[in-house]
Amino acid sequence: LDAGAERAHPWPPAAFEWIPSASPGHAPAIDCLRARRRMHSRHGSSRSRDRLLAPPLMSAATGSTHIRHRTAFALLVVLLVGSFVLRFAAADNALWCDEVVSILHAARLRRAWDVFRLHQDNNHPLNTLALRLLAAGGAGSSQRIVSVIASCLTVLVAARIAWRHAQLLGGDRRRAGWAAVAGAVATGLCYPLVLFGTEARGYGMAMLFAATAILAIIECEHA
Repeated sequence: LDAGAERAHPWPPAAFEWIPSASPGHAPAIDCLRARRRMHSRHGSSRSRDRLLAPPLMSAATGSTHIRHRTAFALLVVLLVGSFVLRFAAADNALWCDEVVSILHAARLRRAWDVFRLHQDNNHPLNTLALRLLAAGGAGSSQRIVSVIASCLTVLVAARIAWRHAQLLGGDRRRAGWAAVAGAVATGLCYPLVLFGTEARGYGMAMLFAATAILAIIECEHA
């Protein structure tokens, strides 16, 4: 008998019932088969116990890992939504003096390319162009909508930066997920980022483009 074939296909106990016990010519073969049967019965119980216990243990570990991933993802979504709501609420108030000056400069532009001829420290070209495209009147939140959206996207990009950076440091998906949560907390609830990201100035876009540049560098290193 081939030992490898027997390990691949263990002999069941019923396979030995046909062996004639009174045949003297088959005695060596019968003794060999009976010895293998005793060996199989001795080691088969431990193998069957391992087969019975291994799948529940693996499934339990996999289930706990999935629960942790879902918890981190759910917490990240809650933080992102909360930071968005916080910024939209903070933008619903009166305009500051420098915001009024920026809006007046944008309203005086006759053409869109005149934004590059406006030499003022209040002139952030993209923000001034966005203010020109928006309505001149309305509440402060309507003038700040572009900055608020850019600030909200900055929180998302910061979470992505933390996630990628954790992977570069050798962390698994679970640790990377919690790193993304920490990045969203650090940027979503930071008072200076909320304050400057909800003004009708170019601060929100500047933060977004700076974070995007950092993310591009990290993505290149990760690739």
